Amino acid sequence: MKKFLLMLALIVPMLVWGQVRIEKSASQREIERKNDSLRVTDENKVAVYDSISNYVKPDSLFMLIGQRIIITPHDKDKKPYQGFYHLNGEKYAKVDMQYLQTGCAYDSLAGRIFNVIGFDKKFPRKLYIADANDTLYMDSNADKDYLIEGYLTKLSQMNVGKKYVRSIIMGENDETDFNTGKSFKVYAGQVWTIKRLIINPENGRIEAILSNAKGQEVSECLVGWLSFFNIYYKPKSESDKWKRKYGEYCWKKILHNEIYVGMPKGAVKLAWGEPKYINDASYGEQWVYSNGYVYIKNGKVTGWN
Repeated sequence: MKKFLLMLALIVPMLVWGQVRIEKSASQREIERKNDSLRVTDENKVAVYDSISNYVKPDSLFMLIGQRIIITPHDKDKKPYQGFYHLNGEKYAKVDMQYLQTGCAYDSLAGRIFNVIGFDKKFPRKLYIADANDTLYMDSNADKDYLIEGYLTKLSQMNVGKKYVRSIIMGENDETDFNTGKSFKVYAGQVWTIKRLIINPENGRIEAILSNAKGQEVSECLVGWLSFFNIYYKPKSESDKWKRKYGEYCWKKILHNEIYVGMPKGAVKLAWGEPKYINDASYGEQWVYSNGYVYIKNGKVTGWN
């Protein structure tokens, strides 16, 4: 009897160990099968993505296949990433009860880079993305939570090395050096050069790092509705042409972002940027800006408030 029990004690662990090995092997095969089904094949290859634009329409998400996307940080919050989900629907899942948002937890995704590897044939608006650690899926709710790496590369190619003439808004001429954190003065007419582009780690915005002749560097949001880049910086290649066209007095006003009665409407756009919209009226045009209105008649400023 003792001999039988001893043999049983030796055999049972071997059976259990063998069962675990078999289950693990089956799990590995299942993972490999899923990965094979997600790989891009000749059937779902598409044309090269146009990286001049970062976002695509919900029904065109398949255009991202083959691209690398960077999950951008949120601005001033850490709400879950809507539109990004783990395949099992549980890992990294988080619900923000205040906003009733469900998705991957913020800290699990912010700043990570994924390859877009395929899409679900039954649900074309569901893409599969993967990095070295995870395979997730994203849908159209992920709008504006990612940055296409090719888009950032394209922007860099288009902008790095360009020179700009600095303008001043309402006498605000204090800047902070990007590298040292020290404050310094900037002046209207200074020439600045874009050295590189970065992704702001706090809000995910694309920023240009510009340098002046003294080696001082500043960062400025380059694209998006929060960008004032075109207000602060005028292309140097165009500056001489505008100066000749509008004259010395008008050009100085432009560089100080000021307008005056009689100012040509083309110069107004250089000083204040494009209006949000234009209203037609009996007295001419009303240009609507976020900070006021400009009144135009016969192509020149008649007043503002």
